[in-house]
Order: sequence, then C-alpha cells, then structure tokens
Amino acid sequence: MKIISIARRIVLRNCHNCKLYILTPTRPLLLAGCADVTVAPYNTYYNSLPGHLSHANFSVRKNLWNYPASPMSEDSKVFQVMSPESFTLYHIPFQTDGTASGLVHKLPAEYEAAVRRTQDRVTAWYDLVQKAELTDVQTTQLASTIQARFHDWLECMGHTKELESLAKYRDRS
Repeated sequence: MKIISIARRIVLRNCHNCKLYILTPTRPLLLAGCADVTVAPYNTYYNSLPGHLSHANFSVRKNLWNYPASPMSEDSKVFQVMSPESFTLYHIPFQTDGTASGLVHKLPAEYEAAVRRTQDRVTAWYDLVQKAELTDVQTTQLASTIQARFHDWLECMGHTKELESLAKYRDRS
C-alpha cells in the first residue's frame, strides 16, 4: 500500500509493506502489528494545495516524516527510511484550480539531488530522440514500443489499479 499524505498526526496499526510519503509536524506513530513500513518525504502537489493548507491553518515548516516512533515494538525493523535513489515525485495527471507549481516544502538535499538526476535522465532521453530525427513511421513505432513496455511495467509492478482509479476520477470531473 502507498499512502501520500499531509497530516497533523499520522498513526498506523497493523500496517504491512506500506510506503508512506508524508509531511507531518509530529512523529508518525507505528503501533502494534506494523511491519516493513517505509517512510519518505511528501512527494506531490496540486495547484490548489497551498490554499487548502492555508484554509486548514497547516504549517509546512516542520516535517518529522523520518522520525517514526514505534512504542509497541522493540523490533528496529518495523520501519526504514526510503533511499533517495528509490524516491520519485508523484505527478497528479489532472488540473485543479490554483497557481502552485511545485512542492509546498523543501525536500532534504539528497532527495532533491535524486529528483534532479531523474529529471536530467528524462531530458537526456528527449534530447536523444530529437537528435535521432526519426521519420513519422519510426516515431510511431517508438511510441508503440514505449507504450507496450509501459503497460508491461504497470502490470509487473502492480500499478494498473492505481492508473485505473485515477482515470475514473478524471472521468467524473
């Protein structure tokens, strides 16, 4: 399970194999039954998020995402901090009202660097495709291959349901 949340208080119980991308001013509590919980900094935004946070009187200045407390367990393996290399931004694939265009908080330097490296790889890929000067037929073949591999990856990683639920949300708006 993947949870992306901004909250004043995060409390989990009986949570197994979870990834938490969180922004919270208090230490996340991992109660009895939690195992294999991975914590990471909050990783997304949408245009009206700053307005929603202001309306809720929520400050993003303090973020204790990486200091979970597990008072019910003496097992140090209850949680781990996600490595920067595994961290990715989550892009919400639809527009909302508002003007925000980036995260509402500053990422730790090592996560910011990892995001930058990923963006550099994407830019290099686009540059490579541009320099290849593909014909229309080649461009269509490349797009088909990429789309097929992407669907294979979604299936393999178990992300198909996530994409389908986002599509349903988009269709309702």
